[in-house]
Amino acid sequence: EEVGMELRDVKVAGDVGVAVGRSGLLLRSANGGASWATVDHGLTVETLQHVAHGAGSFVVSFRSGVLVSSDGLSWTAEQTSSEGWNHLHWVHDRFLSSGWLQSEGLRGSPDGHVWNHAEFVPEQLYELPAITQVTGVIVATGNYYRGDHQIAVSLDGQRWR
Repeated sequence: EEVGMELRDVKVAGDVGVAVGRSGLLLRSANGGASWATVDHGLTVETLQHVAHGAGSFVVSFRSGVLVSSDGLSWTAEQTSSEGWNHLHWVHDRFLSSGWLQSEGLRGSPDGHVWNHAEFVPEQLYELPAITQVTGVIVATGNYYRGDHQIAVSLDGQRWR
């Protein structure tokens, strides 16, 4: 099915899929991605950035917060008062979100509803496009605008070096 708008990210968990994009586009699939339908999330936002799935919920990032849903149909806006929600990942037992600016840092949440700033040290890296877990260690690659080889590691997703 042709959408006609730029998609930014997609996640499928079981039969349910969620895709996000420009102009606040949010799509849902109930059949593992075979077909998609537009979902009204209730916000007027320019771009939905990224989507992650974990702890039984989908979480979608946008410039000033996140949307949270257990089924991809009904959405709740969280943390909509601060700027700087961009990259979003589910790693080990939590969602991790990084912003665009150094001062925005890294946030973590076990459920997508309650977020805390991580203790983040290495030159306060930001804009973390890739975060993954490798043998019990969480590894994040840093800001592409500051050059290559920006890497931070954590054992718990809260304290980084």
